Amino acid sequence: MGSDSAWSRLTVLGGGAEGGELIGVTTQAYRQFAQRHNILLTEQEAGINAFYLPVDDGSVLGRFNLHNITEATATLGYRVADHTAGRGVATATV
Repeated sequence: MGSDSAWSRLTVLGGGAEGGELIGVTTQAYRQFAQRHNILLTEQEAGINAFYLPVDDGSVLGRFNLHNITEATATLGYRVADHTAGRGVATATV
């Protein structure tokens, strides 16, 4: 498991036995996340970026982002969930 996966498991809602509490994150980090999240949503509404979270049968397959969208180009960023790695999810989604 890579460090990103380990961090994600520690910092997502419902990531532990705490029953949906945000764990492993300080109050300051959470506030910074909330601010960044609001900025990203504003950019998405403006058509600057687009964020996708494909789900299959209730399971998140990964995340796919388009940044700096213009009429002809965008920068692609993506990660696939551990359980989908090597199964062609990125290829099919892109």
